[in-house]
Amino acid sequence: MRSTESLLQAPSASFVYVDATVPLRGVTPVWETDPPVLVERVASFEAGDSCNITHISFSVHAGTHLDAPCHFLTEGAAVEQLPLEVLCGAAYVLNLETVTGAVEPANLEGVPEHCERLVLRTANTSRALMRSPEFTRDYAHLSPEAAKWIASRGIRLVGIDYLSVERFGPPEPVVHRTLLRAGIIPVEGLDLTDVEPGWWELICLPLRITGSDGSPVRAVFRRPAG
Repeated sequence: MRSTESLLQAPSASFVYVDATVPLRGVTPVWETDPPVLVERVASFEAGDSCNITHISFSVHAGTHLDAPCHFLTEGAAVEQLPLEVLCGAAYVLNLETVTGAVEPANLEGVPEHCERLVLRTANTSRALMRSPEFTRDYAHLSPEAAKWIASRGIRLVGIDYLSVERFGPPEPVVHRTLLRAGIIPVEGLDLTDVEPGWWELICLPLRITGSDGSPVRAVFRRPAG
């Protein structure tokens, strides 16, 4: 197993890169109540215009995205206030491929000490949920107890392979609030098909949208080749 130190010491040309970002298009997975992603060409060479121009319209929680604290906390920070050092660095991808429902604290026993960025690779990945345009209410998610466990371990970012870290339709967003109050950034909608369990370097950058409760991200995992 690779150490966190080895992730950052190899020459840049000898890295393997895996893009875990879902493409933005009309069939991008979105939350049940959100509008579909719209990518529209409003000027084109074919129409006689001097250039191509594309307009896009979508929820900031469509596809691969992160939640800012103000998504669920009244006084929470907006996306442009998030510390970039939390979003980039060593991340541990935990193999939970047999978990189809709630991730419980017992499932997290394999999390290494001093892990600051935890990514959960659940049965959502083997079910290819982030590659299907159809929304499902049946997906692996964190239980409130697991969220408390993560919040108590000094973890600063948690990623998951579907559109929410929380189960569908809870009376209160306990999981989100537990994480966000602890300063943990949820990254949701990751396509982890080609991301093997273990240590990686994560590069996860949001758009700098002033006052926004979330943002699409380009989430890239890399580690030394070989």
